[in-house]
Amino acid sequence: MRTLLNFVRDAYLNIKRNVLMSTASIASVVAALIIMGIVLVIAINVSYIVKEVESNLQMKVYLNDDISDQQVSEIGTYIQNNSHVTEMKYVSKEEALEEFASWFDSSEEALLEGYAQTGNPLPRSYVIKVDNADNLSQVYSSIIEYNGVTDVVYGKEYVSVLLKFNNLINTISLIVVAILSAVSLFTIYNTIKLTVYARRNDVEIMRYVGASNSYIKIPFIIEGSVLGLIGAIAAVLLLRGGYTMMIGLMQLNSVLPLSTSLAPFNAVIYQITICFILYGLIIGAGGSFISVSKFLKGNVK
Repeated sequence: MRTLLNFVRDAYLNIKRNVLMSTASIASVVAALIIMGIVLVIAINVSYIVKEVESNLQMKVYLNDDISDQQVSEIGTYIQNNSHVTEMKYVSKEEALEEFASWFDSSEEALLEGYAQTGNPLPRSYVIKVDNADNLSQVYSSIIEYNGVTDVVYGKEYVSVLLKFNNLINTISLIVVAILSAVSLFTIYNTIKLTVYARRNDVEIMRYVGASNSYIKIPFIIEGSVLGLIGAIAAVLLLRGGYTMMIGLMQLNSVLPLSTSLAPFNAVIYQITICFILYGLIIGAGGSFISVSKFLKGNVK
């Protein structure tokens, strides 16, 4: 415990002695995490929207009017046996007409009189839901060729664009994380490098009295971890305020009712907080470890 307290004390003194560089390192981590956080917020919300679309997306399977009730039942069994189909509902011709009629108000009822005179032209159908939007095309292909099915509709173009956009955002997120990680790592690396160089005499004395490399490295690794952690906490607080403001603006804006599509505040902030704290500790400790190891290796006699 005494040794650990000594390590923490040394890390604190190092930060205090190099306030300017320590502040620069924290600012670098904060800036990198803010940019990274914006990208992650977008990625989380896009993924949330995709899941919402998947849960509400319906595929309509229209049936031929000439097939028998037994064939209709066979088609329903065939659809239910598809492992990707999670829900299925049969819609009769009468139900289809009622749904169609619900789209009109009372002043437009005359438009439906022609259907009553000539007969109901709307087809029977099955309304189904699929477990994942990526499987829609597979389910479509398996059903469209089945005898008695006239058409299958599910908004193919919309789903395709949404999935491509989601993949693009995820790719961009990975690239941004990689670039900003390198920047943060480099900044902390240089900060610890200067700290080690400023204390090179102390380090040499410690080595002369038999201190191991691990004993020398730990205070600097703690210092880097603290710098990364402070930067991560500051970035989380800033993003927390920014996301709260964004949700408020969306709720007040009646022209763009996007608040219903935004991921819940707690879910977003929880994910970002966990990621940033781990990220700050790892980047800080990693940059310090590399810097100190390189210094000790270059000064081995």
